[in-house]
Amino acid sequence: VSESKVKRARGVCFDGTENYAIDILSMNRKEAEIFFGEENILDKKHDEICAIAKAKNIIISDGPNGYKLFSINNSKKFSAPICEDVVSTAGAGDALMAAICFAYDGSDDFIERNKFLIDDIVRMALKTTFPTNDAELRDEEREIIKKMEEKIKKTDIINTILTIIIAISA
Repeated sequence: VSESKVKRARGVCFDGTENYAIDILSMNRKEAEIFFGEENILDKKHDEICAIAKAKNIIISDGPNGYKLFSINNSKKFSAPICEDVVSTAGAGDALMAAICFAYDGSDDFIERNKFLIDDIVRMALKTTFPTNDAELRDEEREIIKKMEEKIKKTDIINTILTIIIAISA
């Protein structure tokens, strides 16, 4: 956990306006506790959390305990995907965020409707420890990647995500 990166993210979110400029804000539980300055962040009310961060949706991951979605209208906890033959958990949070961005369509139930796909993408990451070349991919993995690439070309959410990544990394 990088406290300095979390503090830079606060600067992006707290822009002095009442606008909810961020579609999805994602962090792990420790980062969220630093960001919000509170412990037990997963027990907070959804509308308070979103209002503080000026984000429409906040995903807080908690390792093997799963993750929680806080949206303007509600909150919901999701279990971590069950995966046998885990090679490494490195990158699981990044894979989760990539899958959530792929599934995001602006609706309140986008995770429920796409939970199987989200879990499948995370499982692929958990079973891999090295960059995978195209020849080693299964047909269903190639199809998921193709769909993700097509959706990214058509969506504006990637601009919001890139803006946040650039601001935090600077």
